[in-house]
Amino acid sequence: GKFARVLGENVGVYDINIGDLSSTNYKLNFVGNSTLTITKRPIIIQALGGFKRYGTSDKLDYVVVGEGLLISDTLVGSLQREQGENVGSYQINLGTLHNDNYEIIRFYEARYEIIEARLDVTIDDLQQVYGQQEKSLTYTCNGLMFGENIEVKLYRNGDENVGEYSIIAKAIKVYDSNNNETTDNYIIKVHEGIYSITKAKVNINITPKTYIYSGKPYFMTCDNFDGQLEYIYTLRGNEVKDVVDCGVYKVVAIFKGN
Repeated sequence: GKFARVLGENVGVYDINIGDLSSTNYKLNFVGNSTLTITKRPIIIQALGGFKRYGTSDKLDYVVVGEGLLISDTLVGSLQREQGENVGSYQINLGTLHNDNYEIIRFYEARYEIIEARLDVTIDDLQQVYGQQEKSLTYTCNGLMFGENIEVKLYRNGDENVGEYSIIAKAIKVYDSNNNETTDNYIIKVHEGIYSITKAKVNINITPKTYIYSGKPYFMTCDNFDGQLEYIYTLRGNEVKDVVDCGVYKVVAIFKGN
C-alpha cells in the first residue's frame, strides 16, 4: 500500500496519513505530524494595449506568458486603468486580477487610448417668403455622450433679397453636467443648411381714373401697391410722355421690382 493525504489540489497544507499501507507480518503504528504543502504556481501576465471611442465601455485584455494556467483554470477579477474618460492615453494596471493558486511574479503594463467620438451637427434648411419675419436658425445633433450639452452659434450668409444662402456654424462647444468643456473629446462634422427666401406674391389692382383737364400732367397710381411700377401711356395708339390733353389713354403698368 501507500501513504495518503487529505484530499485537495488547491494551495494549502494537507496532513499525511497512513492511507492503505499494511503488512502481513507487522502491526503498523503511524507516528509523526507530517504534512504536504502545495505552493502557488508562478505566472507572468502581459496587459494588451487597446483603444476605445470616447463615451464607450472599456475592454481591457491580457495574456498569460510562458507555461501559463493549467487546463480549465482561469483568473478572476479584472484589469484596471488610470481614471479618466477624456481623450488621452491611460496606463493599464493589474487591478483585481488573481487566482489563489497562482502567484503573479511579473506584470507587464500597457497603454489604453481613448480617441474622439464622432459628433454630427446638421443645420436645418429653412424657407421664408420675401418681406416676412426672418426665421430662427435651428439644428439637430447626433452623437453626444454622457448626456452632455452642446452650444452651437449659427450664422447665415446673404441679405434679405430673394435667393439661397448658406447657414453655417460659427462656434460649437460641448459641456458636461458640471459645465466643464469637453469639446476636444469629439470630431465634429457640420452639415450646413440652406436658407431660402422666395418671392412674395402680390395682387396689383389698377382701376380706371378720370380727371378734368387742367393743363398739367396726370399720373396713374396703383390703389394697393406703392412703388416698383412703371407706366406706359398711349393715346390713339401712340405712346405719349405726359398725360395732359383730354382723351382716353390706355395705360400699361410694368413691374420693375424685386
